[in-house]
Amino acid sequence: MKKALPKLFILSMILTSLPVLAQPVLRKEYNMFRGEDVIIKQQVKFKHPGRAGDNVLWDFSKQEAVNEKYKLSYTRSDSVVTGCEHRTLYHYLLRNDSLFSLGYENTTTLMENQRPELLLTYPFAYQKRIEDYFYGTGNYCRRLELTAQGRTFTQADAYGMIMLPNGDTLQHVLRVRSVKKIAEKMVPSVQKDSIILPIIHTDSIDYHLNNDSAWMQVETYRWYADGYRYPIFETVESTTYKANKPFNHFNTAFFYSPDEHGYLNDDPENLAKLDEQEKADEKARENASGNNGHSSGNDPNKELINYNAYIERGSNQLSLEYNLNESAEVTISLYDMQGRLLVNYPKTLHPSGFYQEAISLDGFQLGEYLLRIVVNDKVYGEKIIKQD
Repeated sequence: MKKALPKLFILSMILTSLPVLAQPVLRKEYNMFRGEDVIIKQQVKFKHPGRAGDNVLWDFSKQEAVNEKYKLSYTRSDSVVTGCEHRTLYHYLLRNDSLFSLGYENTTTLMENQRPELLLTYPFAYQKRIEDYFYGTGNYCRRLELTAQGRTFTQADAYGMIMLPNGDTLQHVLRVRSVKKIAEKMVPSVQKDSIILPIIHTDSIDYHLNNDSAWMQVETYRWYADGYRYPIFETVESTTYKANKPFNHFNTAFFYSPDEHGYLNDDPENLAKLDEQEKADEKARENASGNNGHSSGNDPNKELINYNAYIERGSNQLSLEYNLNESAEVTISLYDMQGRLLVNYPKTLHPSGFYQEAISLDGFQLGEYLLRIVVNDKVYGEKIIKQD
């Protein structure tokens, strides 16, 4: 009788790890907000941000504009930088290498963070992770007192290449994911003779996040490309939880067109970076054209594929988008967590270029699955989760 292979061995064969290549890094001299910068971005339709990991392909080329002129501007006063967006002022402070949110204000609401929210620490590289608490108080229309407290988790969770709505394709892109959990309270204002700053305990913040009947989560993804101070793409999704049941509040996305990055005319650091990257790409193209027609697939520093795999909320379909950097044989398979083959697209020779596959999950139970992509002799693996 033939002995079955151990389950862990089968899964390790499916999820073969690959070496991590050089990725972009966020640095304050290149990526910190600057007073007097004005950016015109487009609000576009939301799309699932896709997988985390190495050599991801993000295809936002088909995202339709909702608002083509969405203005974002910055001013500076002493050490505080203020961003103005959608009739709201957001106040930021860079302390040493840490970027904090001090709060926000508009015509109806004022929120001041007694414990500032930690947004980033510089430098911020792929797989770096930070987490901290925040606590703020304020008022709504001077009639209701507001309290907002919670925890923010931020991680550079992916890098790769991005296809933008204006037709541009950029490489050397780093994605930063931020998850903010907020417990809010609103009560009628009470006249006070003196201002007493609250005593903030993280245990109390955790208690509210774990026990309040309602709380909110805001998940933001930002894509940064080498040579651009601000993100080039952004998605925002807000979810309200009531009795631990999620309710989608809203989602949207923003496209920061490189054509509209007028601040670059006064940004010598990033202009030099763009020039350096253009020269490096040109040299790579020259090396490829001088290869006498031989395939570069044996180059250990060159990835054959950038890909993205995801399931849209409420969908029964696994979307796979991938870009082949040269002609290659591709096999696509889907397994359950016991290593059983469920779906198989047999080995096929594809020319270089962009491809899309839609894998039906009708009849599949909720839970985890394993996507396996073989490109020539390289194996790529991705855990996929089907949920409500």
